[in-house]
Amino acid sequence: MVNSGKVIFCTLLVVTLLSCPSGTVDILSQPVEEASVEVGPEGQLSSSGVIVLRIEWNNPFNPEASDPLDDHTEIHYEVKGEGATIRIYSINGELVRSDLVEDKTKTEDTIEWDGRNDKGKVVGSGVYLVNLKIGKSSKTVKVVILK
Repeated sequence: MVNSGKVIFCTLLVVTLLSCPSGTVDILSQPVEEASVEVGPEGQLSSSGVIVLRIEWNNPFNPEASDPLDDHTEIHYEVKGEGATIRIYSINGELVRSDLVEDKTKTEDTIEWDGRNDKGKVVGSGVYLVNLKIGKSSKTVKVVILK
């Protein structure tokens, strides 16, 4: 039993088994969902405004790839309420892309990032932070660009 006012953090992991040419099997585990819930005065659980933020497709990716399936990443989000913003930051905290959410009324969507900054230039190889914010809640995931 968890006391009222406590915040519980949990992570759902997906485990992938890969078959290698050498005959060995590698096990990869990746967190696909992180959530925090608050325990109310009567023991009920309530989640924050951000419910889901995950990379749906292509991580890492190459924005200069010739194959249109490989030149972007897809970011899926689900939130409670309207007004979500998604910003991309470099690993050093520099703002790369100011907001990817075009329709602020949507509470669920999958959007593409083509690896370009606000000036339309392709960013360099490296780790980037995708930050979803709604109200006081936020969640961040990493995406990698490899050229």
